[in-house]
Amino acid sequence: MISGRALRYFDTVAHCHSLRQAAAQLHIAPTAISRQIDLLASALQTMTEASS
Repeated sequence: MISGRALRYFDTVAHCHSLRQAAAQLHIAPTAISRQIDLLASALQTMTEASS
């Protein structure tokens, strides 16, 4: 399942072009963003494998 938090973090990183800037904007640690993006990638991989 894809988390809304992970999508929000991913979107913020994309708009900021920087993990550190996104972390500052979201008021969280960069490692928290990294972890959520890893979870998002895993969820997307699972969905892709299930659909093939």
